[in-house]
Amino acid sequence: ADLLGRRRVLQAGAAVFVLGSLLAGLAPTIAALIAGRVLAGVAALLLPASLALIRVIWADPHERAHAIGVWAGTNGAALAIGPTLGGWLIQVAGWHMGPFASTLTALGATAPEGDRRGGTQKSAPDSTARESRHSVRRRTH
Repeated sequence: ADLLGRRRVLQAGAAVFVLGSLLAGLAPTIAALIAGRVLAGVAALLLPASLALIRVIWADPHERAHAIGVWAGTNGAALAIGPTLGGWLIQVAGWHMGPFASTLTALGATAPEGDRRGGTQKSAPDSTARESRHSVRRRTH
């Protein structure tokens, strides 16, 4: 994420996740369903960049701690609720609804967020390798 930019990696991951979920939801065969879910799963590997964004969006340590708590709590809730809700959706509306629900979730991840208390927009700054504390530096001898 530091080489390509945190925001770009998060947006690319979410976009590919949406594409994989749409392909899975529209799949006419089990092979197409599996291919779409694999694509979404690979893209999901890029989504932890959202945690890296928290570090730079919230400079105040107390606000950052709150944001990390919300991030972790939301992930925990999704882990607990997701399979049950997914099973219910599949039972009620058919198996195509499972991947479509994932699509809506991923689209929500890329929606602009504002500070709910003051209504101000929080910007997700991007990074480059030059700005990164963790960038690789070449040694000259």
